[in-house]
Amino acid sequence: MKALFSLFVPVLLMSVIFVACNNDDDDDTTPIVTSSTYTATINAAGGRNPISTTLTSGTSTTGTSGTVVSNTAATGVGSFVGVVNASNSMSYTMTYSGLSTPITGAHIHSATSTSATATGPESITIVGTPASTTAANARAGTVTGTATVPAALVTSMNNGQTYISIKTSRFPAGEIGGTIRKQ
Repeated sequence: MKALFSLFVPVLLMSVIFVACNNDDDDDTTPIVTSSTYTATINAAGGRNPISTTLTSGTSTTGTSGTVVSNTAATGVGSFVGVVNASNSMSYTMTYSGLSTPITGAHIHSATSTSATATGPESITIVGTPASTTAANARAGTVTGTATVPAALVTSMNNGQTYISIKTSRFPAGEIGGTIRKQ
């Protein structure tokens, strides 16, 4: 019995050591990405400029939702950063300055392609009803918020088929804008 016990104990200890050494709890694995970051540089060219208009003081452009205008008279600039998590909730920050007149709206549009001339409908409201109205009536500011992003729009964002447009009373179709790109 003593001989069996002396053989059993070393085997038991080796088993415990082997199991403990095989425990794969090392921290050197690549983390799973649970969010994606998207950015846009916002300016007069807007990243999508199918129509180029030179405006003189007191004139304006008109357009419908989804029309992007490159306003050579516009001098505003801005930026957009959005982080979309695994449940398609996006936290965003948009800054802007130098608008010709106060902001009246800002939207994320989904475009039909990645072409510089592709336009599309408003998909998410950043400024205006129902989103933030605190930035309205300002020529410069920062807007932060959250929005639920439909799965199809996330796909468009991943493919470079979305853009942001900032609208003013002088440029109701969009004074400045920029293509949203995945980082």
